[in-house]
This record gives sequence, C-alpha cells and structure tokens, in this order.
Amino acid sequence: MRTGFLSVVAATMMVVGCSSQPLTGPTEAPASAASGPDAAFGESARTMNVANYVRINAITGVVPGASCVQAASGERFYVYDISAQNPASVAYEYDGAVFHSPTAGCAPTVENPSTRGGSATGQTVLQPGQAGNLIARFDTQAFSCGRVQIDHGFKPVGGPGLLQGDFTGVFYGLVIDYGVDCGAPPTVPPGPPAPIPTPTLPPTPPLPPQSGICELKAFSRIGRITMSDGIARISLQLAPGYDNIRVFFASYGSTTPFPSTGVTFPQELFFSTQAVLVAGPAQVVTVPIAGLPWAAWQVDLVCVPPPPFLVNRQTLPRPIIKAAFGNNPR
Repeated sequence: MRTGFLSVVAATMMVVGCSSQPLTGPTEAPASAASGPDAAFGESARTMNVANYVRINAITGVVPGASCVQAASGERFYVYDISAQNPASVAYEYDGAVFHSPTAGCAPTVENPSTRGGSATGQTVLQPGQAGNLIARFDTQAFSCGRVQIDHGFKPVGGPGLLQGDFTGVFYGLVIDYGVDCGAPPTVPPGPPAPIPTPTLPPTPPLPPQSGICELKAFSRIGRITMSDGIARISLQLAPGYDNIRVFFASYGSTTPFPSTGVTFPQELFFSTQAVLVAGPAQVVTVPIAGLPWAAWQVDLVCVPPPPFLVNRQTLPRPIIKAAFGNNPR
C-alpha cells in the first residue's frame, strides 16, 4: 500500500453529497472523457458517480452545500473518509493533487500542481475486484495566500493523473480561498500554529434509526481489534433477535506515553465513527488511530456518543464493548 495524497476539484459534491450512504450509478463506465479544471463539473461526472472505473461507495467530510470555502473562517484540516470499490480488471490507485493560484477567489484553477499540504493513508491501491477505505487530509496552513483547489480521483496504477493534467478520474473537489492575493500585505497577522495537528471531525452522516438496545448480549460475535495503515478495524455480528443497533468507534490520543500497566489520562478525542448494525452477516467498523505526534492512542467501541475528552476512568463511556491501546513509535 502506498501513501499518497488527496485530490479534490470543486463540484462533484453534487455527486457524493455529504452523506456516507452508498452512491448509486453504473460501476463500469468512465466518469467523463473531459479534461481540464472544469472536468468534474460536467453533467456526466455528476450522474455516473464513478471515478474512471472505480465506484465511490461513500465519502464523509464533504463541506455541505459548498464548492468554495474561506480559509480564514473554515477549518485548518479537511478530512475525508472515502469508501471505494474497483470492479474493473486492472488495478487503480488513489490520485490526488493540490493546485495553487496566487490570485484569491473561488474560480477553479489548475495552476502550480503539487501535493503540498495533502496526505492519504489506508487502501490507496485497489486491485481488481477489491474494495477498501482510505483517509485523505489537507492542511490549509500549507498556504497563506491566493487560492487552492484540492482534487480527489483514481487512476490506473502507474498511469497519468491529475499532476499530469489528466482529470478523467476526478470524483470530488473543493476550492479554498485565502482572501488575499500573494504578495499583497496581510490584513490580519497569522496566529500561532496549533501545537498538535488534530484533524477536524467530519459531520456525522444520517443513519437509520436504532430499533434495539446496544448492550453486550446484543452481539453473537465480537472480533479482535486489528490495526493496519493507521486504521483500526473490528468485525461484529448481532445476536438473534437484534437489529439496527447503533455503535460508536472512538479514537483518542494522549500527549504522554502509556506505561506498561495500562492507559493514563487525560486523552483527547481524535476521531469517531458510528454505524448502525443490522441482522445478518458480520459487519466491519473502522476508525483512524491517533498517530504521531500523539505519543499514545486508544480506541473504544461503545454504545453511546464518545465525550471529547477523557479525564479519568469515570469519564469512559459505558458499556465498552471492546478496546485497544498502545504507544506510537518515536
């Protein structure tokens, strides 16, 4: 698995919306043959819901109702959880780019392509028939003037993509306006950098209503929590008679390492996902873990919304269905 960067153009928001619910549309037709900064704005891209031959099942973190945001009034980090599937016969890889124009505003731009300020972890390469999740991030403090366009897409492994001017695989994008042209005197001095780059939690997507009680006996199978590529995963299966059970997978970070005797406090909420489990086969719930610069991490699968801070054991949400923790390598 490679670690690449994210990609975003401003408009296919009309395709994916701000929900994590699966998209609809064909799975084996290219999104658009167009190229250039407005490729993702075309009608075919909005209606086919695909990036090249990769189907975008769900994406969270989309700014609701906006194709352009103001850097000064927005968030420092833009974090996207992308679920995709490759039904094609060739491998595809995540394709991302950041374009920067020295002129402020909200117009699309393909000037100065790079990956500055962006990162992506998780399933960044999809083999034929494979599905997976990846987390893409963009740090707005990578720039201070003009405007940037961040684009997300997929491309055949080793083939040309956004950095080479091929916009065929774009499936979502956003323009971030810094409000001042590069070279112009700043109107407001920049504030101090955040001590720890904690990503912004994306808005919680709508989920089906819970119709059962989340409790330990609601599960016939609780798998082991596994970690790979910065993502924690757990497999769960409901017991007979239970359906539509809501669970929360919370990820916390600590600025001090945990001793060998167990976890310590305080801890800060790094990320949280939720899912409504239905009767039937086992289902997998995922959450990114708090990597460096956090000294330690902890993940808790719980039945109630997790608090933003854990100050002692009494503040842990109960019941805890499953938990895991560890220290990050230095």
